Amino acid sequence: MSEPWLAADTAGLLTGIVGGVLVAVCALFGGLSRWLARRGDGRPMVATGFVVLGAIGLIGVGCGIAAMASAQPTYLWSPALFIGIAVLASLAMGLPGIVMRYRKARQRRDLNDLATQLVSGTSSRVLAKIDSSRRWR
Repeated sequence: MSEPWLAADTAGLLTGIVGGVLVAVCALFGGLSRWLARRGDGRPMVATGFVVLGAIGLIGVGCGIAAMASAQPTYLWSPALFIGIAVLASLAMGLPGIVMRYRKARQRRDLNDLATQLVSGTSSRVLAKIDSSRRWR
């Protein structure tokens, strides 16, 4: 066994701080992305957030695996691996709901546009457009 990278007290403090900050960031990001997706706004920002948090989760998993492979004590590799897996799992569980909310927002926007066109008197062109799009499905 090689010499530990950090002392147990330092590793515990670092784990607590990093884990707490990541939990708070994931919770805030989840709420913000859900709110934005419901409105149909901020898609690039939400996608960037998912990529950044996913990279952080992968870095945590990678650090945990590297610590385990170099025979570091459990108090070093276990929290890094756990935090990385937790971040990746929370993103994986939240992504389908976010995608569904963006789809529903797009459908609402499309229906509002269609209703506006129907009310404005361009209904024959709109109905022809709908009929032609059905043929391709």
